[in-house]
Parts: sequence; structure tokens; C-alpha cells
Amino acid sequence: MPHNNNLNTIKYIIPRNPYHLYEDYYPLYSISYMTDGLNQLDEKYKGELINKLLERNGRYSCMPTIYGEYTVPSSVDTLKMIIGFKGHYFKLTTTTTGVDLIWHNRENNKFCFWGPSYNTVNDAMNRIRSRIVKYTVYMTPPPKRPQTNPPPAPMKPKRNNNNIMKDNDYNSSDNEDYSDMPELISCEEELVNKNCKRQLFHDVSGGCFYNA
Repeated sequence: MPHNNNLNTIKYIIPRNPYHLYEDYYPLYSISYMTDGLNQLDEKYKGELINKLLERNGRYSCMPTIYGEYTVPSSVDTLKMIIGFKGHYFKLTTTTTGVDLIWHNRENNKFCFWGPSYNTVNDAMNRIRSRIVKYTVYMTPPPKRPQTNPPPAPMKPKRNNNNIMKDNDYNSSDNEDYSDMPELISCEEELVNKNCKRQLFHDVSGGCFYNA
């Protein structure tokens, strides 16, 4: 059953002893109404509970079951700690005190107690009340941590292009003027020029060869 959102606007007051206890001559009907026909109870415990109630208020006996209730905090996180995982502290208190059942009625946000006597019900209500005080007065639910995005990845350092020679730097020398520099002569051209000089000298000297 969903929580009643109107209860969140009401300031919570911790219940005080003495509690208002009542005699219930139709406990099986009351419990069935709150637990969807006992379908919300564990199958194993359901049979034990029916046997207890029929022995107390059945064909051969007409003893009332004692009922008590009080309002509980509206905070879902607080209720989870009071009740325990999968109702652990409700089940533990039920076994320890000998009550029949402890149930959270979500329609009116109350804890409901059924037991065989005033003492057992009062004891169970005191034990659960101590947990209410613990988590509403002395302790508060841990705040939900906001989801934060992971830090951005560190950026790679930029390369300093001032110390890197660009391709244009290599090609910039192609446009320089070399008109004042002498022409470069290859080794083959130099050898051909020498042979021509020797031939010319031989013709002029009248056939006398002079090794220059």
C-alpha cells in the first residue's frame, strides 16, 4: 500500500506511555483486513498465527486479544531502520515479548500490535518505541549523497610550435636570389673542358704536345 503523502506535512510527536489499549474480540478479522486477507504474511507464520487466535477466541474460548497502536515517523529511511531489513526487529520483538503480530499500517502510518495480554503488548510497544526515539532523536538517517559527474580528463599539453620548424621554412630558401653566385660545374664537364684545351693547344703548337 502506498504511503499517505499528507502525513509528511504533520510534525511527528513521539508516543508516550501509557498507551491506549483495546480489547479485540475479532482479531483475525482485523488482521486479515490490514494484511490483504493474510496474503502479506509469511506462509509459515500465517498458520501459527491462525492457531493462536482460534485457541484464544474460538468455539470453546472467548478471550479477547489486546490491541494497541501509535503513529510513527513519515520518513521512509527512518522507518527502514526502525523495522529492520525484511522486518527483522518486528519479528525479533514479536518472539521476545510473546505478542501475536506487529504490523505497519501504511494507510494511516501506524504500528499495530496484537497480543494475548496488556503486559505483552505494552512491552512490545515500549521496545519499538525505543527504536523510534533512537532514530528520531539521537540519530538521523544518513543524507543521500548527490550524484556528481566524474572529473574531466586532464588535457594534453599543447605543443610549442615556435621551436618546431615548419615545412614552409624548408621551402622558403627556394625563392632566394642566387644570381651573384658562380655556376656549379660537374666533374664530367670539367674533364671535357680540359680535353678541349689540350686539343686546341696541340693544334696551335704545330703538333707538339705539352702537358699543362
